Amino acid sequence: MAERARGLDLGGDPGGIVSARFYRRFQNNDNDITRLPPNHPDGPGWRLASSLFLSERVSVDNAELTSPEETAARAPGGVPSGVAEVEASVIAEIGASVVPDPTPENHAHCLILGMDKQKRARKLARSAKIVLPLPGLRVVGRCD
Repeated sequence: MAERARGLDLGGDPGGIVSARFYRRFQNNDNDITRLPPNHPDGPGWRLASSLFLSERVSVDNAELTSPEETAARAPGGVPSGVAEVEASVIAEIGASVVPDPTPENHAHCLILGMDKQKRARKLARSAKIVLPLPGLRVVGRCD
């Protein structure tokens, strides 16, 4: 039987799958990344902050319909951006849901709903994989 989150079949029936993966853009600011101390096991650098995913409506792109480079290029004002990838199975596991929300400028746009709990945001950030590094910064795929 397919895993089911509110609003979107996240597995099982190929006709019902929007995507197994989603892209989330991040930038060099305190809401998106956190500095690691020099003695941290992951070494000096930065990691994704859980606040990147802490919102009732988290904007993501369907990875089946776009590329990490296209997602980064959609940053407002052309601000340099990195891109993290999150798995649909993790979204379903934490009890959140994904709904398609295409716009005229972005046919791949979706929303992750129900990410207003710190525990959910932390788990999703910890599971995220950096697929396009932020220019000039060493970002590791773990959250605070």
